[in-house]
Amino acid sequence: MQINQRHLDFLQESREHFSKEITCHTYNNGEFIALRRGLDRDCVQIFILGEEIGFFAQMMDKSKLPGESAYER
Repeated sequence: MQINQRHLDFLQESREHFSKEITCHTYNNGEFIALRRGLDRDCVQIFILGEEIGFFAQMMDKSKLPGESAYER
């Protein structure tokens, strides 16, 4: 499957959601599901009906997990 504009629009939509809801790990709009991934939670992985659209590395600002200092990573 090739990445198309609908996928990229959802990527932007999910990035905006994750930026507002910093503890959120999943987001969906009924057609796509986005997962916030990576050690720094700066990656977004998108699925459609269980099929991966893409793994977008380093798309989000790095963030630490709740209760974790930067030195504990």
